[in-house]
Formats: sequence, C-alpha cells, structure tokens
Amino acid sequence: MHSDRFFRIVPFITFFSFAHLVVDAACVYLLFGVLDLDDNIILNLLIYNAIAFVLQVPFGFMIDRFLNPKLAAFLGLILIAISYLFVCLRP
Repeated sequence: MHSDRFFRIVPFITFFSFAHLVVDAACVYLLFGVLDLDDNIILNLLIYNAIAFVLQVPFGFMIDRFLNPKLAAFLGLILIAISYLFVCLRP
C-alpha cells in the first residue's frame, strides 16, 4: 500500500529532477559546445566538476545563511535561462 503522501511528492520530485537535468545539460553544452578549450577532455571534465559540484557547498551555505532557498532556486533558474540567451545571441 502507498500512502497519500507518496503521491503528493511525486510531482515535485519529477519537476526537480527535470530541473536538475536542464542545469546539467546547460553545463555540458557550455563546456563542450561553446567554449574552446583546446580539446583537452581532462581539463573540460575538471572544470565541469568544479562548476557542478565544488561550488555547491559555498553557495548552499550562503543561500541558507543570507537568502531564502526558494528565492535562490527561482533566481538560479532565471540565470540559466539568461545564459542560454547569451549563448544564442553571441556573434
């Protein structure tokens, strides 16, 4: 038997999983599709991991300490959307 709580959180898990996929796709596209990093795959992976994982701790601490987490998540999604505009509109 499943509880009602399980079915209430499934849409949120689905939405956040999709949002995470979009962020990962943006990072991979930026590193491998836009930036010219001399085809050095090791450097590309190190930079991606630094952006994707190392910065989580300091940004998470600052958001928890100084900003509303829901507002920070919303601002993060807005910044991702804006970054796509810069990529699409570059000369």
